[in-house]
Amino acid sequence: MNWAETLAWITGTVTIGLSIVAFLVKVIHHLVLRRIGLRRALYVHAVGEIMAHGAIPWERVTGWTRDPVFRDVVFEYLDTVVGDERRHLDELIETLQLREFLIRDARSIWTRRRLRAVAQLARLAEPPLELLFIERLRDRTPEVRLHAAKGLARCGNADVVPRLLDMLETESPWLVARLADVLVDFGRDGVPHIVAWLHEVPADQRRPDATETVARTLGQIGDRRACPALIELLGAAEPLVRAAAAGALGRAGTPAAVDPLMDILEQDEDWRVRAKAASSLGELSDPRATKALAEALHDPAWWVRQNAAAALASVPDGIHALIDAVAGADPYARDAALYQLGISGIIERARQRIEAGDDDEDDRYLLRLVEKGPSKARWP
Repeated sequence: MNWAETLAWITGTVTIGLSIVAFLVKVIHHLVLRRIGLRRALYVHAVGEIMAHGAIPWERVTGWTRDPVFRDVVFEYLDTVVGDERRHLDELIETLQLREFLIRDARSIWTRRRLRAVAQLARLAEPPLELLFIERLRDRTPEVRLHAAKGLARCGNADVVPRLLDMLETESPWLVARLADVLVDFGRDGVPHIVAWLHEVPADQRRPDATETVARTLGQIGDRRACPALIELLGAAEPLVRAAAAGALGRAGTPAAVDPLMDILEQDEDWRVRAKAASSLGELSDPRATKALAEALHDPAWWVRQNAAAALASVPDGIHALIDAVAGADPYARDAALYQLGISGIIERARQRIEAGDDDEDDRYLLRLVEKGPSKARWP
């Protein structure tokens, strides 16, 4: 047998061997999944019966606590049941000492076991677990730290918010983005701590993505006590921070935010900041902003023009500013205004009033602009 035949024989043998191994792995995986499915079905039925009747069959539940499939079933029920069923489920957790078992697992050397335990304890959200969650904020696994933060949020003690805020300075962008959702869960109770954190260190001395995350979080919470802090962030050096603060002021702003937002809409060099400012002025719906938004229809950035047009649809006398833009000489402002008049239903409602005989001169003028163009549309 020459070397070519030998190589072909070895290659064929290895290929057949790998095929057999792949087949066996697939079969074993299928059997394992089937066994897990059968155990899960058993547990779903058993836990359902326990909740319905409030009786625990001791001869059957021995050893169930150690089965991760059983624990998964219990915690899936935990999120869906109330009343007597929830009370019976709590009794099952207490009787089987499931909580204590998970606390031990939360300190396991095995990452998967630790992660599962902390995630399930976070769904219990009991104040006595706060110290464990705080401890797990230093876990080496990011997912464990995230679930520990979720557990603290569900416990509801806002005093831990500064710990989570400090994590924004050291964690990866992936975890920072998810911690933002956790901070939102604290709601209004977390706002004083967030504002205090912003005032501890100037924004330009922190990680920009951390400050940006905090600004967006304040906007999602929508508490107007955050307005002064957000106005201060409009002067940050990082454009993304300014954009986040400008966007947040739409929900968390007060009338005091209107003038600063108009200033950055007119002067900020970054189009993203100007676009967010236009949207927030529309949300605040202050008549002082109408002129600034009308001028923003001539902005060189497409998004700024579109956001300004959308904002004008919700501020006093903004519709007239849109109609004036449609009649004007700037084709970009006209397109933005015409698009907004269309999607907001203003043109269609004007057409319906004309057909019903309930129209006025504004309705007829608008339809002439749309159908004939600005050169042929004239006030009578």
